[in-house]
Amino acid sequence: MFLALPDFAEAPEADCQWGTVTARQWLVHRLEVVSRMTVSGGGLQHLGQPARAMRNVMLTRWPTLRPVPSRLL
Repeated sequence: MFLALPDFAEAPEADCQWGTVTARQWLVHRLEVVSRMTVSGGGLQHLGQPARAMRNVMLTRWPTLRPVPSRLL
C-alpha cells in the first residue's frame, strides 16, 4: 500500500489524516525518534536538542495529539 506523504508545510494551519495517524502525530513521533537516536552522540548529536524542542512546541500548541498506535512502530 502506498500513501503519499502529507504536505507538512500545511501542518501548522490544518492537520490531515495520513493512514491511521495524522500528519501532526507522525511528525511529533518522528521528532521523538530523532531526539532519542541522538542522545548517545555520534554524528547527529546536535540534531537531538532542536528535534526535542520542536516536538515540545508542537505538543504545547496541540495538546490533544495522541501517540502513534504501537502497531505502527
